[in-house]
Amino acid sequence: MGLGLRGVNWKEIEIENNELGQSIIDTSGKLKKIASEKGVSKYFITISHTKDYAIAQVILEGLFDK
Repeated sequence: MGLGLRGVNWKEIEIENNELGQSIIDTSGKLKKIASEKGVSKYFITISHTKDYAIAQVILEGLFDK
């Protein structure tokens, strides 16, 4: 969303698992408001890790004309 970390608390985003074990993103507070204003309607996340490293990739879906 082009925000960096300005004005958003890192605790406003959570990664959870649904009943099938799929990772899902839940936002709250200012981050949720900004995402809605920017037209974000859905998040897709993939996470992978080894003993020493972890990586995640997130794709945002929505109408970004706002």
